[in-house]
Amino acid sequence: MTRAMDHSPGFFDGVDTKIVESLTQTASKHLRLKVPSKAQGLEASADRFRHKVVLEKRMMALLPFHISLWQLLQTDSSKIKDKDLKSIVEDGKKRLTENPDDFKSWRVLASAYAYLGKLKESEDTLRTALQRDKEFMEGWYMMGALLYGVDRLEDASNCLAQANELDSENELLRKFYTHVSTFALVFGKK
Repeated sequence: MTRAMDHSPGFFDGVDTKIVESLTQTASKHLRLKVPSKAQGLEASADRFRHKVVLEKRMMALLPFHISLWQLLQTDSSKIKDKDLKSIVEDGKKRLTENPDDFKSWRVLASAYAYLGKLKESEDTLRTALQRDKEFMEGWYMMGALLYGVDRLEDASNCLAQANELDSENELLRKFYTHVSTFALVFGKK
């Protein structure tokens, strides 16, 4: 985990350290960001800040997918290889053919697609699952995170509002919803 993430306040304050470390590894791998220098000065500080902002945004966009993979597969999501994710996709599609009401498989399939960078497929998977069950909280949460990650802030806020309504006790979800809805107000369509 980067020093910037360790010492400055942010979205992930209070989140389990293992999850944050694993998410940091995954987001760094996805983004292929170079680690900012530890040099002093205004330009170096600005580079570290930009790095932190970009990294944290990707981490937030991956969060519900990361948690789903971790919970459902009982393994650290950052350790799953692309070939394993492709196998997970095929298995998920097969399971859903056999039982389209298997929401565990919907979660795993959407998560594997997101981790492979197949955001359109992940979004399509979530839309289909949400058509089957409008109260699929994890689906709304994932959809909100996915849309946030591609800067569709208003749509993301609406999805997270739905998830928050279905699970108002989830503090991390509520924090995410507040964060995204604030960004949607400030940076959304005029």
